[in-house]
Amino acid sequence: MRIGLIADTHEAGDPLTLIRLLGRQRCDLNVHLGDIGGSEYTSKLVHEFKENLGNLDHLSPEDQESYAELRKKGTPAIWAYIEMRTRHDPNSHERRALETTQSYASVIEAMSRLRRVFFVSGNIDRALSKMDGVRTILEENGVDLIAEPKLIELGDQAIALWPSMKPVTQKLARRLDTIVADFVNRLEDKRRLVVLAHEQLFKGPVPETYRENVKRAGMKALTVPFYEPNPTWVHLMSLFRLLPAHVDLVFVHGHVHDPCDVIMAGVPYLKGTPELGLAYRLYGFGSPPSTDNCDRRGRRTVRIFCVPADEAMIIVLDGQGVRMERLGGSQS
Repeated sequence: MRIGLIADTHEAGDPLTLIRLLGRQRCDLNVHLGDIGGSEYTSKLVHEFKENLGNLDHLSPEDQESYAELRKKGTPAIWAYIEMRTRHDPNSHERRALETTQSYASVIEAMSRLRRVFFVSGNIDRALSKMDGVRTILEENGVDLIAEPKLIELGDQAIALWPSMKPVTQKLARRLDTIVADFVNRLEDKRRLVVLAHEQLFKGPVPETYRENVKRAGMKALTVPFYEPNPTWVHLMSLFRLLPAHVDLVFVHGHVHDPCDVIMAGVPYLKGTPELGLAYRLYGFGSPPSTDNCDRRGRRTVRIFCVPADEAMIIVLDGQGVRMERLGGSQS
């Protein structure tokens, strides 16, 4: 089985080229891992925010005060920054709305022409899909943006689509517990589970250390996998804990924007290769109790693959295992 993958096309230089690359492969499934579209104007402000790692010393006292007021009202940090930076521009809202709608339209219309397509909701999609223009694009193309985990059974294998979700409330936690229990029941006789998620499973070191690690390796990081690890991490761990030990686990994500070699440099405990995946060790999983009755927990390894923002990729599932093929970027 070959599954075509792209992610974070809101940051891709030319997403239509990536989609054409996927189209030539005639994959069994094609999955967008989230953060479909956005505004180029907004993206510049996001990069400005991330480049300063949340440090607002470069702003005027008036701007810092406006930012603080928005944060007190519960506005997320990045959105508070964007609103604060655009408040003096009366045309910014209209401009951002038009750019966002056009971006979603081009990606969704092109992806919808491929074979068996799924769109996993990213953290940006959660907010932008509520816009009138974006909602219309989704409806006109018959897109069911996946907003809660979905399981696709494929013989003795299964694909779990795991979207970005808002911070977990008690109500959502109960819903996720029910979904996990259903997944475990349906996966009992499977030999492999591949989770295709928006956000990463791991959390990197503090931003300064991560960037320094990447720089030391002669590379540059587009983002830092520290601020937004998967908010439903506990439920993913519950799923992995409850699965039979014989089930092979693979986790594929977007969100970070960088390829696996950059992530390996930034997070030294993740070892492996971009083609065969990075090993993420889960302590307390998978092994039977120790024969000497000591309370020693076993270990289980999940293979992690990352789909960067400006590349089209294919994950191949066969009798030999799992591997990732890089098709190229928007300049291919």
